[in-house]
Amino acid sequence: MKLLVYSQKAKQEKNVGWYRAGEEISYFPNGMTKSSLTCKPLFTLHFAYTFEYADDYVWFAYNYPYTYTQLVEFLNKIESDRATSEYFLYYP
Repeated sequence: MKLLVYSQKAKQEKNVGWYRAGEEISYFPNGMTKSSLTCKPLFTLHFAYTFEYADDYVWFAYNYPYTYTQLVEFLNKIESDRATSEYFLYYP
């Protein structure tokens, strides 16, 4: 799966938000561990990207960014819908 990219200049000039891009994408264990006690491996995400604009601010993401506010709004929408609200459990 390609990375998500957000370019400030692409947004200004083409009205493009987050889009998928990147080449030579790989994700692999890098030989390091989180701690000597757990021995859980750490991973490296490696990719190549060609920048389209000079003097641009570019952000990369693995998934679409999702704010807490967006989550709350989504849950409120589901909760207010009669078809889905029956699946909500309320704990006092």
